[in-house]
Amino acid sequence: GARAANPPLPCARAALVQLLAGPTEGERGGTPSISTSIPPGVRLLGLPISEDIAVVALSSEFEATDDSAAVAQRAAQVVFTLSRFDSVAEVLFREDGEAVSIQTGDGQLVTRPVGIDDYLEFAAAISVESPVYGGPAGNPLRVTGVGAVSEATFQHHLPDDAGLTLALGGARPN
Repeated sequence: GARAANPPLPCARAALVQLLAGPTEGERGGTPSISTSIPPGVRLLGLPISEDIAVVALSSEFEATDDSAAVAQRAAQVVFTLSRFDSVAEVLFREDGEAVSIQTGDGQLVTRPVGIDDYLEFAAAISVESPVYGGPAGNPLRVTGVGAVSEATFQHHLPDDAGLTLALGGARPN
C-alpha cells in the first residue's frame, strides 16, 4: 500500500494515540462500524523512531490478558497504523519500559521488531486508503487502496448517509 511521505514524529504519535483512544460512538455505530482489540486505558509512554524502527512503549494494560491471540490482534493494529508512515518499517514493543515478547499472527512469540508481514493474517481483503473513513469524497468518486484480489472482479456497494444505494456492481482492479 501507499505510505505517507516523510511524516514528522508528531504525526505517527498522533495516529497511535488516536488508535489507543479507540473508535468514537459514531464510528462504532457507523456503516461500516469500527471496532478495536485494544482495551481501554492503554497509554502511550514513548515512541522514538530510529532507522525505520518505532519503539512503542505502552502501559501494562496492553497485555493485561491471558488471551495471546487478542494480544496479537492488538499488536497488528499498532503495526498496521505505524507502518503507513515511510519512516516506520517495523515496530519494537516495550511495556512499562521493559522488553516484551509479542505474539505474531502465526502464533510465534518474539522479542524482535515486527512488521506487516508478521500479521498478514489480520490484513483486510480490501483496504480503502482514500477517501478516508467519514471524510469527504470528490465527484467523480475515486477510491484507492490495496486488495488481496488478483485479476478478479470484486463487488461494491456505495450507500449514502441515509443508506440509499448510490452505486452497486462489480469492478476490476487496475
